[in-house]
Amino acid sequence: MVGDSAELDPRLIATIRKEDFGFQAMDSGRKTRGCLKRHRKRQIWIRLLLLVSACWSASFSFAPAQTAGVSDADQSATILACFHAGQTAVGDLHACARVWLTPEALVLCALRNTSGRQAEHIICPFIRDTADGRAALDVLLAQQGLTPASNLSIDARNLPNLPPPSAIDSCNTSGTTQQGFIGCIKNAMGAPREKLLDCVRNSRSDEDRALCAAESAPTDANLTTAVKCLGGQSARLDSFVACLVPERQSEAKKAIGCVGRYGGSPAALADCLAPNASAASKVLAACLAQSQNDNRNVVDCFSHFSPAFGRANQASACLSDPGNSRAKCATEFVGAAAVGKALAACANTPRPSLVSCLFDQVPDLRPEAASFQCMRYGGEGRSLVSNCAAGLVKDDKMRRTLACITGANNDPGALALCAADSVLSPRDAHAVNCSATTQGDPVAFALCAAAPATSDDWRISATCALRAAGDPKIYADCTAAPLELSELSKCFKGHFGKDCFGAENTIAKLLNGGQ
Repeated sequence: MVGDSAELDPRLIATIRKEDFGFQAMDSGRKTRGCLKRHRKRQIWIRLLLLVSACWSASFSFAPAQTAGVSDADQSATILACFHAGQTAVGDLHACARVWLTPEALVLCALRNTSGRQAEHIICPFIRDTADGRAALDVLLAQQGLTPASNLSIDARNLPNLPPPSAIDSCNTSGTTQQGFIGCIKNAMGAPREKLLDCVRNSRSDEDRALCAAESAPTDANLTTAVKCLGGQSARLDSFVACLVPERQSEAKKAIGCVGRYGGSPAALADCLAPNASAASKVLAACLAQSQNDNRNVVDCFSHFSPAFGRANQASACLSDPGNSRAKCATEFVGAAAVGKALAACANTPRPSLVSCLFDQVPDLRPEAASFQCMRYGGEGRSLVSNCAAGLVKDDKMRRTLACITGANNDPGALALCAADSVLSPRDAHAVNCSATTQGDPVAFALCAAAPATSDDWRISATCALRAAGDPKIYADCTAAPLELSELSKCFKGHFGKDCFGAENTIAKLLNGGQ
């Protein structure tokens, strides 16, 4: 793991503390409104400090990302400030920086924030804090056996397309010269993606470039079909659905018509989009329709829907006020009769983790516990419903509909999208959502639609290939390939982790402010 970057102002790092990001983001109870008000003021001050530090470091753009997945907006200074302030877990780093990071993305963002010659060309491929972004993140983390609770490290061994040690050993066996060894390593990396680069370089339009990305993605042919369907039809939901899934056109049209006639009543909207749901689920849908996509309001809705979740939220709100005792807050969750036994079992548990420990004392509540833990990281309301509510709403399709209702915020166009989603498969619904969120940009659409079924290596490589317009040198700089190859060259006749990519490798020195 690499230490603090010389590019970051230590006063800024000292300002951010672990307690500034956590359970308080979920609190919306009347008893703690005053505490929340003070907390929000502190977070606003922290945000201003982060932005000032970022402006000191470089002329970075903080405009909202226009694509789902990878953005040109560079938040590397903010991300690094949060990381070096102790927000090292995936979820905690997100709570601070408001974007999601994978191991590969973090090391590239760290390199982007250095003063090295190639730093300005390196991508900072954070993932947007949206429902689609979170869904993509979960897939990418699962591929590496990680969760939002996993700690990240700025480690050069997390660079994209890095060949495994076995491939390096094989190249050492077959290569008699360093030049031959490097050639073998390049083949093992597969990073240049010559076919994709050639395709992008020879493309004459954004749609052609989007097709290049779609055809290189390790997914089914549906992505290529979706890019072709997008064409000039992005503003017409019905046309896009008819092209992508003609067999569901009639059903989608009926659902869209229903939403168009619901008259603004949350209950009528719930009947329209979830006609077969239980009464409790329809009440939940009506509540989420009025949540304004705010995570605190979403938590309130689920607190009324699930008694156990509601008690946990009350206990969390109680704990956010340092004037309340552990016993008082634990009683909110387990009740007076069981509080003594529960506190004894959680005696050594830090205050911020007490609710999680209390959940552990009731094995039957593990699904609710998982949802509660997931929601504590915050984010937009729709993302919480889509990616955190599985323990509360078991049916995947119903959960997807609820998430869409939450994010729509009563916008007629967004509700029409929810209507289409409600009758489509998850894969097709994701493509339809991407067609709306990317606003007709075929390149952004291709990257968004591919996200759930690709690797981080592909995500980063494809984005850099498109950004570079097929230029191999710009592409290589974007992925930090020159730095990676320079370090890999030291593996010739040596051992990975010792002679190359060891504790004092050149990339680690660069990240630590050296040359």
